[in-house]
Parts: sequence; structure tokens; C-alpha cells
Amino acid sequence: MNYQEYRNFKEGLDLAGYKRLDCMNPFKAMSFTDPVHNSVSESEADNFLYSLTGRDVSFCSGVRDALKTLFRVNNEKQIYIPNEVYPVYFDLVEVGSDFCSYSIFDKSALQDVEDSLILYTFNHFGDLELNLNLGRELLSKGNILLIDAVYDYAFSVKEFYSLLSSEKCFILSSFSKTQLCRSFGYVIHDSHVEFNKPEEYFSFNEEVSAKQLRIFAKRWKQLESQLEFKLSDSRHPYFKLLDKSFEELLEKKILGIPMSVFSRYNCCDDKTVVSCLYEIDRYV
Repeated sequence: MNYQEYRNFKEGLDLAGYKRLDCMNPFKAMSFTDPVHNSVSESEADNFLYSLTGRDVSFCSGVRDALKTLFRVNNEKQIYIPNEVYPVYFDLVEVGSDFCSYSIFDKSALQDVEDSLILYTFNHFGDLELNLNLGRELLSKGNILLIDAVYDYAFSVKEFYSLLSSEKCFILSSFSKTQLCRSFGYVIHDSHVEFNKPEEYFSFNEEVSAKQLRIFAKRWKQLESQLEFKLSDSRHPYFKLLDKSFEELLEKKILGIPMSVFSRYNCCDDKTVVSCLYEIDRYV
């Protein structure tokens, strides 16, 4: 079941009596946290980002646009993209480029990859967890490593800064999730790649991201006491994984999100993504 099929399925479902763990829209769910987007100059935004990251950054109009640039300038390399990302990520690869996918549920998926470009999604809910040793190993084999950190509310990705000196590691992020601000992102890197600049620059109240994390944690604690299933230990802030099929949960009147919605391919039918976002403002 892909995303559109899932939407069509929900439209035909009488949702009365279901526990709703299906919300995928933080813009709608978290708007009550009232993030303020302060329009600033590029230099002011640069100072703000340095205070957050401790690094000089290249601004971009978002993670997807930055990925498209990096895929284009490295189109002679084979590109590895996780199966379990939104299918639009595959659409960013230029026609004619050589790409393949790997599963974040396979710990050995990248062990033989050499001289390629690898996209890794930070804070996902799979088994293949990036660590410094794996990062160094991938880079030592001539790979270029792209770390998509858009879900990193706490700037935990700083632990990978030591990989940047290779000039083959790029940390990509934006404020689309943490501050609900579209089309404003940044890339941390030590290369000479140039990215498309955003139309406008912003600064934010850092406390909003921390506040959202506290809200997610509180809601997950509430849900875990209500569900008979054990949720995954996920670094993702508002998605977790259940080792139960979508159909199994439906039988128990629980509406989750099929894992296949997050994939170009219909994979992982035995797993379901659950979200804490639905009407979260009522519970915090």
C-alpha cells in the first residue's frame, strides 16, 4: 500500500472507535507550539546557525533541494538510497544516474559498498544505526556520506562532526520539522560544493524544538501505558515502529501507518509505523 492508496483507504474507513496513531503532518499537529520565524539577514542567520551547530554552514532551500544538488554533482557514482524513505527521495536522482536501494533493517547492508554515494537518514527506526566506526569505514572505502538530519531536534548529529574533515561527509538539515518553517535549510560540510540559497533567511527560538521534544516524550509515555504492544526504541521524535502488520492492528481497532507508505517498494509488511501526533495538543 503506497501513500495514495493509504489515503484512499482511510477515506473509505469509518474511523469511529479507532485509536488514531496515523497522523503524519507535524505542521498541523504541532502548530499549537507557536514557533516564530524571525526574518533576518544572511549574516544574522549565519551567526544564529553557528550558535546552534558550532560550525560554519552552507544555506540551502531545504534538504531535498540540497540532496538534488549532491546527487547531480556526483552522478558518476552509484547512489545508495534507503528503501524506507519517502518515494520522493528517489525522484531527486537525475534520469540516467545509477542508483540502488538498501534496507535500514539490514545491519550488513552497506558493508561491501565502495566508491559510491550513500544517503543515510539520521534518527530513523531501523536496525542499521550509523556510528562513528561505521562512518569512518564507509568513508575509508571512497564513499561519499550524506546524513539527512531533518528529524534531529536535539542536534545529536554533532557526534559525527569528526567525519567532516574527509570532505566526503555532508550533514543536511532544515527547520521544516523542528520549527515548522519550510524552504530554509543548511548543510554542514568541508567541501567546495555550492548549494541553492533560500529566498529568505530566519532565526528561531531554540526553546520551541526542546518544548516539542518534551511533548513527544510525554505523549509516548501515555501511549505506551495504553498499548499492549512494545514500541521500538526509536530515535525518531514522533514515529515509532511496531513488529505487527497493519492488518493485525486494524483488527484491534488501532490505525497505524503501513511501513510501505515510507518506501518506494512494498516492503516490511510485518511492520507498522505509529505516530504520536494525532490531536497531541489535547493530551499535553
